Amino acid sequence: MVQRKGKKPPQKQAARKTAARNKSRASKTPSSTAARKKAPPKKARSNNATTRSTAGAGYKFEDLTAAWLIVKMLRGEAIPGINDLGEKLQMQTKALGWEIDDLLVSGRGTNGAEAPRLSVSCKSNVQVSSAGLPETFVVAAWAQWRKPGQMRQGLDSIALITRDRHTAFSATWADIKTWSADSNIASTFGKINASAKHRKVFDSVRAPAVKAGTAATAEETVALIRALQVIPLEFQLVPSSTEHEAACRNIVASGKLEDAESLWKALVGRAESARLAGATITLGGLWAELRVRFRLKDHPDFTASVGALTSLSADYVAVIETGLPSGNQFTRRDLASSLTAAVKDAQITFVYGNSGTGKSSLVKDVLEAHFPDRWQVWFGPEQAAAALSEVRRVSIGVDHPLLKVLVNTSNPKNILVIDSAERLPLEDRVRVKALVRSLLAATPSDVWRIIIIGQPEAWTDGHLRELASDSQLTKDVEVEELTASSVIAALRTTESLRWLTSHDDAVAALSNMRARKGYAG
Repeated sequence: MVQRKGKKPPQKQAARKTAARNKSRASKTPSSTAARKKAPPKKARSNNATTRSTAGAGYKFEDLTAAWLIVKMLRGEAIPGINDLGEKLQMQTKALGWEIDDLLVSGRGTNGAEAPRLSVSCKSNVQVSSAGLPETFVVAAWAQWRKPGQMRQGLDSIALITRDRHTAFSATWADIKTWSADSNIASTFGKINASAKHRKVFDSVRAPAVKAGTAATAEETVALIRALQVIPLEFQLVPSSTEHEAACRNIVASGKLEDAESLWKALVGRAESARLAGATITLGGLWAELRVRFRLKDHPDFTASVGALTSLSADYVAVIETGLPSGNQFTRRDLASSLTAAVKDAQITFVYGNSGTGKSSLVKDVLEAHFPDRWQVWFGPEQAAAALSEVRRVSIGVDHPLLKVLVNTSNPKNILVIDSAERLPLEDRVRVKALVRSLLAATPSDVWRIIIIGQPEAWTDGHLRELASDSQLTKDVEVEELTASSVIAALRTTESLRWLTSHDDAVAALSNMRARKGYAG
């Protein structure tokens, strides 16, 4: 074959092209070692905050919902869905095995019954439609319903709390809930199947069961529907009937709107901090927190008992004489100062002295003058015996165990007085000792002050001291008889009694409170 001039053979052309391509690649592609050196370092793994700790409308709605439930706990109102008073609120319960894990409300199990629970899913939109409930929620509900050891069927419930109401769904769902409560299952199915819209909503609960494991029977679906609650709230809407409902004016003692709004904001903030920490809020713990920051009304559970103890104490204190029948007082400034300092500094103060030296009078005067803002509970031996008896306390109007009433006081600072402690029988001394120990252990150190009044013989034989248990925060105040000069000074303030100052026997007698009762002003 004749080769044309200027043309290279095809084989050589192909060889040259291959060589050029290889050279080009070699110049552009670094060796593996060089590539490792020049390659940009990988970005460090992101350490962003978790979704639960970020802000957003959904999480804000969750906090508002939690605060709404807390308000019901503080008011002593039944929690929707379980028809029981709320005792505890837990947030972010996935780690505890709950599929519906935003909130978990525990009741208290009134009258000794087992406490029901309500697990809550919070959604900041309508979620439901005329076609039924959202599939993701129902799948989670089925998984939770069927999980061994999780829900107690017939006792616990599941709630979907949504923002705003879907009118058509609400009407249909109300029918289905009513029909499902009927023990006659055939009647329930007959009513549901008679309407296409009701069948559609019913199927929105039954069909997702497959994705949770196995298909559900119609009977199983009805059982789940009985436990399902759909609760629309109007938070974050204008106007909001839910925010009006959640107003705290009937919780704060003043009833003022600004105090109620401050409390509501505090509850929302408390819910947010609990959500971020996956924490638990108990009614008792929350009450102890709030009474330090706010003046609250007594919790409805304890209002009657607090009123009964207040009246009982007022009646007891009213008969304690603090001076002459004419109304003149005996000045004991140094002793009053000592008692005042003791009550401020110590959790338990022992006041002891002979009969008639005015121990109870001194305590009464000091508490009225220096601690008027504290709730005072006074017990003599008879009152203590009745209040500490589970059988007899109801007869004096104390509806709950005394310790529970005292621990749950709305007052941030309080005083318990045990008068004439030397007269307590052995069994009542044991009860008082247990009350003192438990009360101080269950409350912060500045919430309760305890004053125990008795005679020297009870002090000497240890009966008074043993009431303090092992507490080290105690003070002792000894009350001696009035000096003659104190009695004379008091008598001189009343013209009709001045003649007594010249009678030594009268002055001596008046140094004892019991003897004073015989002298009319």
